[in-house]
Amino acid sequence: MHIAFVTTELAPLTPGGAGAVVARLRERLTERGERVSVVLVADVDGDLPDGVTAVPSAADFDERTLAAAGALQGLIDRDRPDLIEIQDFDGLGFHALTHRTEFAIDRIPSQVRFHGPADLMFEAIGAEPP
Repeated sequence: MHIAFVTTELAPLTPGGAGAVVARLRERLTERGERVSVVLVADVDGDLPDGVTAVPSAADFDERTLAAAGALQGLIDRDRPDLIEIQDFDGLGFHALTHRTEFAIDRIPSQVRFHGPADLMFEAIGAEPP
């Protein structure tokens, strides 16, 4: 199985909890024999691990999401994944789902990983964090 992640974080290249999750999932899936690709929307320097494509992060929402979508489309054209997981942070998941018919992802099972300021959301709804 070929699994693709679209994310703004990937440990150790960028800081962040979502990046640690994606890095660990990538490692464990690879150990199981799965093929894993990552589209990383972040400004990173240096060599990237195999299967990781970096897209510079732009301040403009449309520019950033279109660059991510273009990189994902390139991946699909080269080596179509069986499953795509897109981080819903900074509009990536929203853009991908609302524009899925413009790209080939309308024919690929896709899921969105919720990523947000959970501590602020718990506070806003008056709930205790688990």
